[in-house]
Amino acid sequence: MTIRKANFNDYEKIKLLHLRNQLKILDKTKWYTLWKDNPLIKNSIKDFPIGWVLEINSEVVGFIGNIVKEYYLKNKKILVACSHAWVVDKKFRLESFALINTFFLQKDIDIFITTTPNKITEKVFLRYGANKTPIRTYNENHFLILNVKKFLNSFFLYKNIRLNKLILNFISLFFSIAFYNKINFWKKFEQKKKINLNYVFSNDFENFWSELKKNNNNFLLSKSPDWLNWHIKFLEKAWITYITENDKILGFALCCERNSNKFKLKRISIIDIVSANEDNQIYLSLLKSTIKKSFDLGYEIIEMTGTSQKKKLLFSNFKTFKRNVSNYFFYYYSKDLNLIEDLKNEKLWDTTLLDGDSFLV
Repeated sequence: MTIRKANFNDYEKIKLLHLRNQLKILDKTKWYTLWKDNPLIKNSIKDFPIGWVLEINSEVVGFIGNIVKEYYLKNKKILVACSHAWVVDKKFRLESFALINTFFLQKDIDIFITTTPNKITEKVFLRYGANKTPIRTYNENHFLILNVKKFLNSFFLYKNIRLNKLILNFISLFFSIAFYNKINFWKKFEQKKKINLNYVFSNDFENFWSELKKNNNNFLLSKSPDWLNWHIKFLEKAWITYITENDKILGFALCCERNSNKFKLKRISIIDIVSANEDNQIYLSLLKSTIKKSFDLGYEIIEMTGTSQKKKLLFSNFKTFKRNVSNYFFYYYSKDLNLIEDLKNEKLWDTTLLDGDSFLV
C-alpha cells in the first residue's frame, strides 16, 4: 500500500472511490478546472499537489484533495491549504491517518483549513491541534421569506408532513398576516445608491481589491478578479451587484442559486459581500439590491450563512428570520504559534462561503 501525489489521470479511479462510498464528485471537466485554473497553481513556480491517493495493487482506495488559496492577514500574504473530499474505503480506514498526515506535512503552507468536515474529519483536525473559527455566529443562518406559500410547502416536506392545498393555503394566509411586517419590511428600505449588475468580475475590480488590501485589517480570502472568477466557475447561476461612484467601485455582493430540489425550494445565497471602507450604507444598499433581484427572479428565500457577525447583523436590519445549521464548520491549523494566537481574535475574521471548499457544496 502506497501514498503518492494524485494526478489528473486518477480521476476515473477517484470517481469510483466516491461512488463506492456514496459520495458526490465534480464532473471531469470541473474537477480538472478546480486545479488547472487555480490562480496560485497557474502563477507559481512551486509544486502544489492537487491531493494524494492511497493505492493498493494499482487501485485507488483513498483520496484527499488539496485546494491551495491566497489569503491576507492585514497586509501579509498567507498561503492556505484546504482539505477536500477526504475519503477512504471502509476496509482501509486505518490508513486514513497516514493520508491526512501527508496533507499536513506539505511545505510552503501557512494555514490548513477544512470547512466541510464530517464528524471523523472534525475529530482528526482537533487531534492535530486545530481550532474552530472564533466567530460565535458562524453557524447562524439568516434568511428572508420571499414567497410564503412555497416556503411553507418546503418546510412541511422537510418535516415529512403532507398537506392538501386548502390547508396549506389557510396556513400560508395565517402566516402572512402574523408576520406581515417582518416579511415585507425590506420593501420599505429606500435604495439610495445606483446598483450595477454583472456576472463576472471585470478588471475594474483589480483597483477595488488593491484599495481593499491596502486598508485591510482582517484575515480574508483574496478578492482579486482572478480568484473571484475562479470561484464563480463552480457556483450555480451566480450574479454580482456592485456600487460605483465617480467610476470607482465602492462595494459588491456575490450571490448564487442554492436550491433544495429535495424539498422544492428555490433559494439564493449571499456568498460574499464587501465594502471597501466598511461603509454600512453601502452594505445596506447592496443587501437591498440582492433581496429585490431575488424577489424579481422568483426565488422563495434569500439567505446568508458563514459570514462575520457584523455582516449578519447588517442583514438582520431587514427583519430576517434566523436558525442554527449544524453542517457548517470551519477549522484551522497552523505550525506558526504566533499566527494561531492572532487568529484567536474574532474581529480579525472576515469569512464567506468561498472559504475552504464550501463553494463546491
